[in-house]
Amino acid sequence: MLTFNKPFYKIINELCEEMDIQVQEYSYGYFRQLKKDGKIRNLMMHKLDLNSMIALNIANDKYATYEFLKSNNIPVINHHMIFNPKTRKEYIGISDIEIAKKLFNKYNGKIVIKANDSFQGKDVFFIDNKEQIEKTIKEIFSKDNNSLSICPFEEIKNEYRVIVLDDECLFSYKKELPKIIGDGIKTIGDYILDLKIERPDKSLNLNYIPKNGEEVYLSWKFNLSNGAIPKDIDDIEKKQIVEKLALDVAKIINIRFASIDIIENIEGEFKIIEVNATVCMNKFVEKYENGYEIAKNIYRKAIEKMFE
Repeated sequence: MLTFNKPFYKIINELCEEMDIQVQEYSYGYFRQLKKDGKIRNLMMHKLDLNSMIALNIANDKYATYEFLKSNNIPVINHHMIFNPKTRKEYIGISDIEIAKKLFNKYNGKIVIKANDSFQGKDVFFIDNKEQIEKTIKEIFSKDNNSLSICPFEEIKNEYRVIVLDDECLFSYKKELPKIIGDGIKTIGDYILDLKIERPDKSLNLNYIPKNGEEVYLSWKFNLSNGAIPKDIDDIEKKQIVEKLALDVAKIINIRFASIDIIENIEGEFKIIEVNATVCMNKFVEKYENGYEIAKNIYRKAIEKMFE
């Protein structure tokens, strides 16, 4: 039978064997059924049988997440929703392009446009040229997205991820943007291949050869799949701030198992950027020392909760 060759599935198989859980794969490994002590629990890809459907849908909708958090006085990056005129025409008022241009001006010519159900940095675009707006919106809507959000571009000092399970922070780390130091020989494309970056920034000139000693950032996104590097949070006070924020967010959305992304902007403000109901740690495992064991311990606790 075909199966998905990712660290997550290897971890799940190991845990099921260690915890005396029977596991059966369905639909070529897309679904898994776990049985123990007369109890049955199901997995779908990286989704464990813990979160309610309502919590999943809130977390999977960027604008919904924003509204829930904003109304409960949680600091969160501003979102403005625009609907796809083909699939949600009943919600359309003035031109979506005109709305976007007004927001572009409001936020000093720097915005982020993203599909409301985007993940891992997909369909997320930085816009600093008004001429890019219409093209970007049409590109997102051409993929059958029903809506998108427009946000102000924040100058980010640090981005953090906190993994929560019920009322506990299981693990937290910060993410650093991918950066290379040129040697005068390799192209940007060579570095991207070496670092195994799945989705490099489209604005990069892959044929450009950085000068010896030249610093080049390979993405503006803090997603690990875009090359960001997971690091320890070496500031205890900041660690406490982001972990408390994450627990507050989880309580408001009523989500049990999630990874929550928080930015610290250059003004020193901490804001929620995203809630991920799917706790995927494949890239973390590859990039963080002892990442496999850390991820395995997190999933072990989650599975234990599933069978309580």
